[in-house]
Amino acid sequence: MSAETSSQIFEYESIARVLFGLYACKQTGAEARNLTEGKNALVVTDSGVAKAGLLDEIETSLAVEGFTVTICANVVSEPTVSDFESVLEKARNNNPDVLIGVGGGSSLDVAKVVARGLTNIGPLENYVGENWSSAGIPLITIPTTAGTAAEVTPDAVVRLPDEKVKSGFIDVCSIMDTFCILPNFFFIHHTILQKNPEIVGFWEMSNIIKYLLCMI
Repeated sequence: MSAETSSQIFEYESIARVLFGLYACKQTGAEARNLTEGKNALVVTDSGVAKAGLLDEIETSLAVEGFTVTICANVVSEPTVSDFESVLEKARNNNPDVLIGVGGGSSLDVAKVVARGLTNIGPLENYVGENWSSAGIPLITIPTTAGTAAEVTPDAVVRLPDEKVKSGFIDVCSIMDTFCILPNFFFIHHTILQKNPEIVGFWEMSNIIKYLLCMI
């Protein structure tokens, strides 16, 4: 390794605030209240997370803080632009003051885009690979697994079936710029990791193998 290469400086930026630890998700309501004085909270997730009962503590904490909670469990794996639009339409009908994304990479990506889409004009396809025109509503992300890091990244993956590729809703703004498609902060949901660590580990190992195979 040359001296020039070894002296290279790298920079890493992420969201400003992270809460983690057992039962951290019970603070969702209090943290949401710090982000808005509004009363409507929308939880974006998938049907599997909803059926598993992982939203109970989150709903309760939001209700304690006076929020009316609506659950949108319509996220599908590997979402297309139309899938994002479908959830965005439901969100617009709810007119949320704060949005909480719960689940794996797809659910968190959809939550990030929907939070932005609520305050931006035009179809979401206009923003694939492009900058957003305005900041989104307050957002909290709560991952139920570990692997994609969607809870702390400024982008969201979208599948483009006609082109047979994946692209992204990407914003290249500074981490401190309000135009970034970043959550205000995220929790780590303890239940899945605590009760099923071997399942989570196996699942994420399979993700690594999948990415390696794609490189062959």
